[in-house]
Amino acid sequence: MTLDELLGHEVLQLPKSWSKDRYGSYQAGISGYGHRYLDILKGVNDVELSGTIPFIGDVNKEILIQVATVTLHTV
Repeated sequence: MTLDELLGHEVLQLPKSWSKDRYGSYQAGISGYGHRYLDILKGVNDVELSGTIPFIGDVNKEILIQVATVTLHTV
């Protein structure tokens, strides 16, 4: 998967409605969306998420996955 495909993926499209997406609660929705995001993030080509991206800076797929995982576990 390319970075453009990731950014255009339906998981990242807003707005979200946890009730319309059949989650039992807001918390379950956040957890479900987060896990889906992590799953698709792991499918992005390593080359797409390495190096320097304008306006973002240095990026690394491993670090992005770690930050996303920590963030998911804090909510």
